[in-house]
This record gives sequence, C-alpha cells and structure tokens, in this order.
Amino acid sequence: MKQRYSSLDLKVIANELSKTITNFRLSNIYDISSRIFLLRFALPEQKHLVVLDSGFRIHLTTFARETSPSPSSFVSKLRKHLKTRRLTSIRQVGDDRVLELSFSDGNYRLYLEFFAGGNVILTDREGLILAVLRIVNSEKYEYKVGGKYNVEEKPVTTEVKREEVVEALESVAAQAAEAQEEQEVTPAPTPTGKGKPGAKKQFKKSKKKVEMNLKKVLSSKFSRFNPTLIEHCLFVGGLPANLKVEDVLKDPGLVEKVVVAMQEAQRIVNEVSTSGNVKGYIVSKNPTEAKAAAAEEAEPEEPKEPTKKGVTFGEAVPAEEDQPKQKIQADGYIYDDFHPFLPKQLEGVPGVKLLPFDGLNKTVDEFFSSIESQKLTSRLKERELAAQKRLDAVRNEQQRRIDGLRQMQSLNVRKAQAIEANADRVEEAISAVNTLVGQGMDWGTITRMLESEKKRRNPLAELIELPLKLHENKITLRLGEAKWDEEDEEEDEDADETDEEDDSDEESDEEDKKTNWLKIDVDLHKTSYANARSYYDEKRSAADKEDKTLASAEKAIKATERKVSADLKKGLKTEKALLKPVRQTLWFEKFYWFISTEGYLVVGGRDAQQTDLLFRRFWKKGDVFVHADLDGAVPLMIKNTVPDQPISPSTLSQAGTYTICTSKAWDSKQITSAYWVEYEQVSKKDQLGEHMAVGTFRILGNKNFLPPAQLVLGYALLWLVEREGGTDLNAISQTIAEQDEPETFEDIEKREAAEAEAAKGKEKVDVVVANEDAEETNKDESAASEQDKPVEKTEAAVEDEAQEKESPEEADEEEESASTPAGTETPSIAPSVAGKQKPKQLPRGKRAKAKRAKEKYALQDEEERKLAMELLGSAPKPGVKSAAEIVAEKTAQAEAERLNKERRRQQHLSRKSKASGADADTEEDHAQSTALLAHLPADLAKLTPNPAPTDNIIDVIPITVPWSTAMKYKHKIKLQPGTQKKGKAVREIMERLSREAEKKSNVDIKSLDPEKFWPREVELIKMVKTNEVVAGVPVGNLRVSLPGRKAGGGLASDKGKSTGKGKKK
Repeated sequence: MKQRYSSLDLKVIANELSKTITNFRLSNIYDISSRIFLLRFALPEQKHLVVLDSGFRIHLTTFARETSPSPSSFVSKLRKHLKTRRLTSIRQVGDDRVLELSFSDGNYRLYLEFFAGGNVILTDREGLILAVLRIVNSEKYEYKVGGKYNVEEKPVTTEVKREEVVEALESVAAQAAEAQEEQEVTPAPTPTGKGKPGAKKQFKKSKKKVEMNLKKVLSSKFSRFNPTLIEHCLFVGGLPANLKVEDVLKDPGLVEKVVVAMQEAQRIVNEVSTSGNVKGYIVSKNPTEAKAAAAEEAEPEEPKEPTKKGVTFGEAVPAEEDQPKQKIQADGYIYDDFHPFLPKQLEGVPGVKLLPFDGLNKTVDEFFSSIESQKLTSRLKERELAAQKRLDAVRNEQQRRIDGLRQMQSLNVRKAQAIEANADRVEEAISAVNTLVGQGMDWGTITRMLESEKKRRNPLAELIELPLKLHENKITLRLGEAKWDEEDEEEDEDADETDEEDDSDEESDEEDKKTNWLKIDVDLHKTSYANARSYYDEKRSAADKEDKTLASAEKAIKATERKVSADLKKGLKTEKALLKPVRQTLWFEKFYWFISTEGYLVVGGRDAQQTDLLFRRFWKKGDVFVHADLDGAVPLMIKNTVPDQPISPSTLSQAGTYTICTSKAWDSKQITSAYWVEYEQVSKKDQLGEHMAVGTFRILGNKNFLPPAQLVLGYALLWLVEREGGTDLNAISQTIAEQDEPETFEDIEKREAAEAEAAKGKEKVDVVVANEDAEETNKDESAASEQDKPVEKTEAAVEDEAQEKESPEEADEEEESASTPAGTETPSIAPSVAGKQKPKQLPRGKRAKAKRAKEKYALQDEEERKLAMELLGSAPKPGVKSAAEIVAEKTAQAEAERLNKERRRQQHLSRKSKASGADADTEEDHAQSTALLAHLPADLAKLTPNPAPTDNIIDVIPITVPWSTAMKYKHKIKLQPGTQKKGKAVREIMERLSREAEKKSNVDIKSLDPEKFWPREVELIKMVKTNEVVAGVPVGNLRVSLPGRKAGGGLASDKGKSTGKGKKK
C-alpha cells in the first residue's frame, strides 16, 4: 500500500495547492499527532484545511479531524511566527521531494521534506532556522535551531534525449558484463570447507548480479519518474516491462520504442504538473478475486467476448455514480495506490478497479482519509469486541453454574431411581456390611474379605465398590440403570400373556437391560428407600439453588452490562471521533436563525456587533423587523424573497415567540407579546442624523403587536440534502432578477435623512437596544462548551478593575482599542434605570410611626428641622456623619462613577459605530452580500425537516426553533424554561437521540418509513459534536422534556425509588 509521495505526486500537489491557497492567510495550526498537523488557511467567507504528515503527504482535506487541545512546543513556535501571515507562494524545490511555502513575501519560509524520516523546517529570509520538527545531526547535514538551512536546488529537467536513454541502457549492460566476468574468475567455495583462504575471500568480494529488468533499470536511472509511470509508458508503447536490457540493445527498433516511451513519460509529467485540471485515480484491489482469476488462468478455457454493457473489472469507474466507494469497499476492495494519470496496464486486470477523482488533492484526501477512518473504526470495534468478551465471560460463567446444578439434579434422580430399581440388592449389601461391622471385625479385614469374595465372583461382593467409606458410615455400590422398552412395558401390563422361561434366560435379559452403571453412595443407617429419598431431597435442593442462581445471574449480568457500558463509553471518549466531511457553512449559520413553516428565513444576531452587521449587509426592502420591549430580546429579521408579498401571520407569530424566548421573560416565565414593524420604520440614525451606538435602532411610527407567545422552544434536526435532479437555479435566478435591487448605502443615507425630517413631527419614536444581556449569554455559551476549563475573569470585569485604578483619561484611551462586550451598550437618549434603587421597606410596627411623623412635620423644611434638633439637644456633632448620610454619599458616588463609565463607553461605541458604519463597508462586501441573498432560495431549498427517500442526505444541522415550527420536524425535543445549563442539556439530547437511533426497532434499513431513523441519519447523528452546536441555542437555562420523563425532570422509571431523605417533622 502506498504511503508517501513520489516526486511526480509532489509536483502535481504543489501546482494544485499554489492555485488554491496562495494569498490566503494562515489562521491557525493544530496538532493531530506528533508528526501530523492541520493548517487552516482563510480569507473572508473562505477557508481551506491542509493536512501535513511530515515525510509522507500534504493535501487539502474535506474531513474534520480531532486536534490536540493544547499545542506542542513546535506548533507554538510555528504559530508565533506564521499565524495570520499571508501565503505568498508554494513551489517544489527542483525535482526533489521538498516543498517550500513562502509567507509574507519570503520573510518566512516553511520547508517540508518528504523523503527519509521527513522534516518540517521554518527559516527566515536569510535561511536561519527558527524551528525544526526533527533535529538532524549527520556528517552531511545538521539541522537545529539557529543553524543554516541550505537549499540545493538542481535544474528541473523538462525533456528526455535519445542519447540519455541509450547511455543508461549501455551503462547497465556494461556493468552486467563486468559482473559476469568477475563471477567467472571467482572460484566457487569447496563443499568441504578446505578451500584456500584467498579464494574464499575473493568469493566474498564478488559483486551482486546486475538487474537487467527494463522497468527496474529505467526506474533507477530516471528517478524523477515513478515505476508505475514507466510501466504505463512501456505498456502503451507495446513493450513488456520485464524485457531484458541486453535484448533491447540487440534490436534498434526496441531501443527506439524505449526512447519514445521515456519521452511519453516526460510529456505526462510536464502536462500534469502544469495543467489546471488533473484527474487522479485510486487503484483498489480485491485479493480474493485476484487469486480466483489466477486459478482460472491456470485452467484453459474458451475466451469470452467482453460485454459492452456495464463496467468490467479494471475499468475506470465513476466513484460517485455507478459504483460508490462505500459499495466498492464493501465488496472487499482495498485502496492500494493512487496516481495523477490513468495507468493503462491495470485496465482489465481481474480484482482491480480504478476510481477517478477530480484533482489529485481529492484523490489523496479520499485515499488517506479512508485509511484513517478504517483505522479509527477498527479501534472502536476492538473496544466493542473487548467489552462484548467481558459480557460473554460473565454469561458463560453463570451458564456453567446453572448447567452444573441441572446436571446434579439429573444425576440425583438417576441415582434414586437406580436404588429403587435394585432395592433388594441394596438392602442385602447394607445388611452384610452392617453384620460384619457389628461383629467387631476390623475395617481392613472387611476390605480384604470383600476383595477375596470378588475374586470368587460373589455377586454381592461385586456390587460393593472399594475402598469402603466406613468413616462416613457409607459404602459405594455399583448399580445399573434399568432401561425398559415400550414392548417390555406392554408385556408387563398384559397379564394374560405370560411365558415361562429358564432362569438363565431371565438373568441374561436382566443384565442386558442394565446397560449403564452408576457408583452410588448409600448410608448404612438407612434403608434402600430412605437412601433414594435422600437423593430426591438433594435434587429438590439443587432445583432451589438453580432458581436462586438464575435470579442472581440476571442481576449480575445486568450489573456487568452497566459497568462494561460505562467503561466502553469512557474509553470511546478517549478515542478520536470518526472522520466527518467538512461542508461549507451557509452565511446565516453564524447567527441565530430558523426557517418558518412557510419557508421564510428568520435570522438575528448573537450579539450587538452581529446584529449591526446583519442589518447593515442583509437588511433590504420587503423584510420585517421583529422585537420585544424586554431586556435581552434578540432583534430578528424575516427575509422576504418577494418584497411585494406580505409576510404570513404564522411566520410573524413564530418569530415573535423566538424573540420573547431569548429575553428575560424566559427566566421569569413571563407571558408577553412581541411586535413587528416594516422595513421603512427601522433607522440607525437619531433625530440629529448621528449614527447610533452598535446594536441600537430607532423605530418610527406605530408597532404592530403580536398575540402573547408561549415560552416553548424545540430542539430539532434539520437535514441538508441534494434533491434528485438538483435545484432549478435558472428559475431562482429569474425570480431574483424580477425583484427590486437592494438599496445601496447612498440610498439608505438619503432615505434615513428624509425619514428623520419627516419624523420630527411624529410623536411615536422608540429606541431599541439589541441584546443587553449578550455578555451573560456569551458566558453561558463558554461555560457550556468549556466546562472543564478553569474559571477566568471576563473581559468586562478586568476592564472595570483597571478603570477603578486608572485616571479617567487613561481609561478613555484604553477604551479606544478595547473590545467592548455587547451587553454594556446604553444609548444616551435611553438612559438605563439600573442605578435606581427602591427605598428599603420598614417593619410593620415602624411604618405607622413614620407615617404619623411625616404628617406632623410635613410643613417643616430641612433648616427648621436642624434648628429644632439643636434646641432639643440631639443635633449631631460637627464633622460626624450619620450612617444614612454615609450610605447615601457612597451610593451617589457609585452612581456617578457608573454614569461616568457609561458615558465614556457610549462615546467609544459611538466612535466605533461611525468607524464601522455604512462608509466602512467596501463595494466588495456589498457585492458579496448581494450574491449571498441572490442564492438564498437555493440554499433554503437544500434544507428540509423531513428528507424524502430520493434525497441524498449530506449533513445534519441541530437547530433551535419555536415549538410550533418544530411540530413539522421528524426528530424534535421540547425545551421549556428551567435551571439546567444548555451545554449539559444539548449533550443529553444528542445522547438520547444516539441511543434511540442504535435500537434496531427504530431504524428502517430501506430508508422509507418517515417515522423511523434511516441508516444515513444514524451515521450523521453520531458524528455531531456537541460543543459546535451548543452556541446556536439562544437561551441559557432550560428544561428538556424528553419522552418518559416526569414533570420534575427525572425519568419516569425512577418514580418508585427512594430519595434517601427522611420526611421533615
């Protein structure tokens, strides 16, 4: 199996990477293992992932991989020097397997070596090594930090000359002739070992036989061509690869064919290394089928004409159409090799299939990712098999015990029946032994007597087995089991039919019936029937033990299953997750969003900055603004693809429910109403024409209030699909073209100025502040996704502490460059009422007294009150403040500091809003937003809550929607206000869905039943990463209403269990 690049592979990969990620910025670097790294290159709205396996491969990837939570020292150095730097160029160093990545116009160079042990070396412009993955100390090279990395760049060969090929063949032939002459001169060693020492030494120094195989000779002389390419060119030229070089040199025609073949190899190299569209091919082999084909070739049979229909083995088959790669792998085919050209010599070979892909990057990514996935799957299966072995061992042990008890019962019954069948003889044996013991005879004498009687063929003595167990008051008898046939029973029942036979015949018949012999211990103090009853009692005792063992075995197996399941679950967490294809996220997925039952996109910002960005770039005529007069409510935008068509009341109601649930009403369980306004009623400028703060809007005119909303959300699974026949993009484009063009920012400026003039006479003007508690929501999100990390101070808390220690001027300068949380905006025209404090309520007894005093001294001012207090002698000492005055002074001082801080923050936000306002957006941003909106109907057409059997399911998107919207989803869970953190709740939901999907009764293998899970759905659900989807939940605390739960949140099966707490008396 191929594991590393050839020079040709690296040349093609370098060309493709250069055309794909040049001018991208290296946003980050991650560790996958000690020698495998993941490089993320990004531009706005674009990103590419590059996998680097030192010494083996580098390629773009479309699969997500688990990375190390903390970077290694080498990756930390790379991040320090290369993070956020622009990739200027990628090139191969000559024909060597060395790749050079140049950053920041050559200020930094990253060299990747794909030979020997491989290496990754970072240098500056002068070649000074700044970081090295593997330190090399050899006679020729020395690579370490601070050393010099010398690049030996040889000229690139672009053509093959005839003289070069002939010279290579002749040199090999000359070496072969020289080696032959030396071998003839060298004497062979004598078989007796008595040869001369010199001759023996001369034999040891003889050279190896020179390889004369044409393919191997050309591969060694032309190392820039891999052996498969040479074999391909020889095959196309009609030359066998195993042809001898000496035979080629004897025939000038063969020499010319070899020259043409090598020139064809050079042409292919030049073409694939410069072409922009290279097809890659994966060679998959089936060893079993290849062996069967070889066996058939050994037997002569009539040649069969190849069928024209379908695809024969060895042909290049489409990987995504006729024969998907999953089916090919399921048929026993294993990926073995890959090439940037079609190897003709493998076409038509039994047990070989060639899978084409667009581009060598996709080819290599599929090749290595498939191998990685198989390794991960095998490790997971090994863990599951180990867990199953543990369960089987417990089951086998319990079954062994039960089988032993059942055998004991059967044996005891057989012994009792044998005693009953031979009751007379048992009585005689017991009586004989008891008589001897009663006579006071020694036990040894009794044993010797029985041995002598056995020799005399005494039947009674033969019945007794030695040694005797007189110390236990028992003897062992050898009794036979009587097997009575049905004919014998009929004869016994028929009393009329009796025949007199000889005694010898009766004894022989009796002995024939007693075919099985048992050794049975009998008690000398009991009769034969009493001994039989003892064995029946032992049988009943064993049966009781069996029942108890069955009950305990079931409990033991269940306990073991729980323990093994917990260990397996813990072990699987340490394993890397299965590879999941990385898809291009849709533009609205970075916001809060859902799709209404009528197909409208409802979207809102997760913080104030996102809200401003959303309304600055995607807010256009025909859209509707939905909000609520509550703290924390998220302003929502309903995208209307047809501006002249009004939004349906159902969609408005669903958007209203969503924005109410994101507010403080969710925690306080307050039932209230949201409102909506038209596009023309929303402005980003105040009455003076100034830009408002980030996340702040002005509503003009009347609000259209919606009915009160229920505080119920749904966590559902939305499916990204490819519909059969694709999407009718022409019809969509025509619909978009008929719509009004989105307003430019100049139009928005003019419209808002006119609205400001017209609004001066209006009385109804409201100010909306977006996401006042966004900072708290962000805290919840970070706590949910990073529960294991230590708690750190928030940015706002650190900033507040710093401002308390600094002067106002220093704090104001610091705020110029600080990142301000969205939850602290308070517009100057809508001052916060957070500083107002309610007076402390007096106790009931003092309230009436205070009321009377207030009425009595209602006309007395503060000066008269002080004079009266002085006359009474209760005036305070000069310079001494009362507790109330101290509290009031501190409160006023804190309020002043808070207002000062808010004023400075508001000034900073105002300046920031002006800087990032409409003028800050470039024409490129406008063009990009327009293109995204034009493609919105096509994006929404790919999303469905209920996939059809004909749909190709690409991915699953967990999403939070209003419960009325979730009712149309195939898989959904109800969310209500509660105290559970959303991170834990989302994990619980996904684990529940995974468990349900693993049950065979819930899965429809044919993918037809709309109520059950489909195999593709199960596969995607298991790949969902909780920490990536928890941010999309717009509420912090909630309660999950799973099927089978009690109202309090516990499982219904826990109803009868005790809590362990006594009742309070």
